[in-house]
Amino acid sequence: MPSPGEDARWALLRDNRNFRRFWIARTVSLAGTQLARVVLTAFVYQLGGGAAGISVLLLAMTLPRLLGPLAGTIADRFDNRRLMIGCDAAGVLLYLALAFVRWWPGVIILVVVATAISTVYLPAGRSSIPALAGKENLARANTLLATGTYSGTALGPALAGVLLTFGGYGPAMALNAASFAVSALLTLRIAGLRPGSHASTAGGPITIFGAARAGLAVAWQNKVARIIAITLLPSVGLASLDNAALIFLVRGPYHAGAGAYGWLVTAFSIAMAGVPLLLAAQRRTPKSRPLFYGGQGLYGAATIVTGLAPAIGYGAVAQVAAGGANGLEGVGMDTLIQESVPDASMGAVFGVVYTAPSAGQILAYLAAAPLIAVFGARTTFVISGAGVLIVLAVMMALLPTSAPPGS
Repeated sequence: MPSPGEDARWALLRDNRNFRRFWIARTVSLAGTQLARVVLTAFVYQLGGGAAGISVLLLAMTLPRLLGPLAGTIADRFDNRRLMIGCDAAGVLLYLALAFVRWWPGVIILVVVATAISTVYLPAGRSSIPALAGKENLARANTLLATGTYSGTALGPALAGVLLTFGGYGPAMALNAASFAVSALLTLRIAGLRPGSHASTAGGPITIFGAARAGLAVAWQNKVARIIAITLLPSVGLASLDNAALIFLVRGPYHAGAGAYGWLVTAFSIAMAGVPLLLAAQRRTPKSRPLFYGGQGLYGAATIVTGLAPAIGYGAVAQVAAGGANGLEGVGMDTLIQESVPDASMGAVFGVVYTAPSAGQILAYLAAAPLIAVFGARTTFVISGAGVLIVLAVMMALLPTSAPPGS
């Protein structure tokens, strides 16, 4: 018999069938998506895309995320369950098609469409958590989801390595298509999400610019969402600088090989999944603001330590701390938004908020090369971490100490 503490810790996964189905669906499909990301990068290079092709592929995986305000408004107007199933079904078809494409510009076109569809899925899924888990369980639900999400993120590249070695590109795309099929079938069995009547809240036909404008307006009216979205852009942009600088830090000041770089990335990913898992195992889940603020603060500090570390061993410890902090920050932010935003506009808010990281990443990728060239990898890491801490201080000063829905 489970103890009362164990009962509280794992009740959502054990007793709530709808939440458990959603958790499995997200974990499986995200593992497939990360698998595809690695395999597609290798395949575009193999097809002769070169550095230009890889750059275009990364943009294809990022730029459609800027449609978040449109995607969020769509999520608020339609039955979320049907919307998620439709997105998964489209993913099955697109990745099955990718299994047969042998022209890298064609790969890029299909990736753009697939990324746009996943952009629609994201606010529909995030805004469904209160209905699936209950408002009183938001922090624990997001902790469990983070564990599954980051586990899938870590598992996907490992599967990609196996398939690239023994299976090839086609089977890898087929496996990703299968992951979307599993997600669709599980979501089909979920009950209790927003009914179709919710689709009429905004009224009138949807136009691309009208829906995007409406999503931005809804997010702007909520003070918590507005401040998080505004500060998230520079915060993620600064944090993303280390993605580009890490290989230069490893091969340069750390005097280590490419294999060591791979291990650092893996350690970061494992910590990003493991720390939320440890949090989920606690009897009491911390509140959203300490998770959000503490995670971002620890990430900034760990990034500075990574840049200043005298050897790769110290840098590895710092990257583990940074990965765990990233996991905590994501749990805290999602929970804070779900606590502060009315259900009727939650999709629009998540659509806008999750557009900011994509915009920040694009800016970071444009700025990283000249920064590394001028200041070097160590200083770039210090700039990244210090910048994150400065943005955190600004955000904490601006955010209200408590914010009821609709504030």
